Amino acid sequence: MARVNRVRERNLSFAGPGVNNWHRTNGSSPGGETYPPKVVGYEYCADSHGTPFTDSQFDLYRTRGAAMNASGTYTSGGWVYNFSGVPMNETPQFIVRKPWAHTYFSRPPLSDNILGQMALANANPNTPDIDLPVSIAELRELPSLVRDVGRSNLAHLPKAFAKANLISLFGIVPVLQDIVTLAAFTDKVAEREKYLRSLNHGFKRIKRRLTREDWTGQTNGWTPWPQWVDQGLTTTNKVNLLGTMTRSYWYTVRLKLSATIAEKDLRSSAVRSVLGLDGIHAKQAWELLPWSWLIDYFSSVGSTLAAFRQGIPFNYEGLCVMHETKYATKAVFPNKAGYISCPTSPSWLSVVKHRHPVPIVWALPEYRIPYLSENQWSILASLAVLRL
Repeated sequence: MARVNRVRERNLSFAGPGVNNWHRTNGSSPGGETYPPKVVGYEYCADSHGTPFTDSQFDLYRTRGAAMNASGTYTSGGWVYNFSGVPMNETPQFIVRKPWAHTYFSRPPLSDNILGQMALANANPNTPDIDLPVSIAELRELPSLVRDVGRSNLAHLPKAFAKANLISLFGIVPVLQDIVTLAAFTDKVAEREKYLRSLNHGFKRIKRRLTREDWTGQTNGWTPWPQWVDQGLTTTNKVNLLGTMTRSYWYTVRLKLSATIAEKDLRSSAVRSVLGLDGIHAKQAWELLPWSWLIDYFSSVGSTLAAFRQGIPFNYEGLCVMHETKYATKAVFPNKAGYISCPTSPSWLSVVKHRHPVPIVWALPEYRIPYLSENQWSILASLAVLRL
């Protein structure tokens, strides 16, 4: 069956319409105005479909939220204004309806190619739980680094603290993690042996999570309703929009060993792959280079090398990467006029789903400005103090 591309877009729900009626206090000269409805719920979907069991590209954008309608009555200049169900102005409504389109709440996701490299590195049966040659080489340098920090005088205290932070994150913490992993060494080997056995009998479909990102956003000072609602108090009667975002990445792939391993050799192969003892690899050489970990923050070099780490030969097909971003946004009125009645902290839930097949993951390294966690920011701050 030929592949067909489809795009569908629709509005799911509306806020309004609203009305505003006014008259003089003596009851004469009535007037009124009607406000058209505003879109609250929205959905956009683009996908392609083809033969069965073939992964296809898919993108979905959807928002469902509250109708931020205002109602109330006030008197001004001899006129009585009575408004009901007046929807929020289009600009703040548009921001919460499509939060992925605004810098206040959006963060660019990892590219499909980078995700493909991360996925293949994760599924690669040669990816070690403890890269023993690298750990031994790095452990040799740790005592001298700790000694240098201890000898720092008061004048160099900020640099000493910065260096201590880096030692902790790249020296002590990895060593402790390796110790914990070694404590579960038997379980790790058993898991790897089971994994190799499953790949030994043809293609196995694998589905695993890769990573997750969390962040928050805020934009302030938007005028929420038409001027009749707030008596022209556009300098004080504002709405602030707050957002909490979460993005999850995962993948699926079909993978098998290209050379069958005899049953009696599965255990020893599992031990070597868990400890990274299948010879010297480009990934090991890369990790031993000075500051390679810092370069990996801003490029995909490490993921590329890990994806194609050799040892136990394997083949893969049907690699597909996915990510889902959830946006929880709400409106806050810090100085709302007392006569205005509206939902308290109305909220909107939005989701963006993305699926894309990645037929080839080998490519030149990509460079990007990454989304950094608090831990990673502390590392860069320490480097700034050291002026490296």
